[in-house]
Amino acid sequence: MIQTIARYANLAGASVILAMMLVGAGDVLLRYLLNSPIPGATDIGKYCLIATIFLGLAYTQWEKRHIAVELLTDRLQGRKRALLDIVTLCVSLIFFALITWQGWNMFWDSWLIKQYEDGLPHFPIYPSKFLVPVGGSLMCLQIIVDIIATIKGLKKVLK
Repeated sequence: MIQTIARYANLAGASVILAMMLVGAGDVLLRYLLNSPIPGATDIGKYCLIATIFLGLAYTQWEKRHIAVELLTDRLQGRKRALLDIVTLCVSLIFFALITWQGWNMFWDSWLIKQYEDGLPHFPIYPSKFLVPVGGSLMCLQIIVDIIATIKGLKKVLK
């Protein structure tokens, strides 16, 4: 279930990359051809990056494609490797739980005051702030799934 949601969130994040590319290219073309850039193109790019990063976190975790330094872990096998994976996943869960918790607080504060970006045009900030706790929540759920799977694998190793 979480993998399906993560896949769709990742697809949404990838779509945002396409939109960001089109806005950036359009901004450059309009600036140099008509001397009229797209107002707020930089702000659009900034908020698109938030969507791209946080919507892709859980899917990347599911695919085991986050950057990992395997200098020592490649030498571990069986029980030791599984225990280290569980510890690492628990630390990651705490880290992303904190990001998610603070993300919800930041989103809620922004929502209550209907926070907008200064400048032209006035962009609402709270939708992009909403993506931080959503992506963080999906990441936490995926980490929990990974912890459970690693514990199940550890039980098989111990038998």
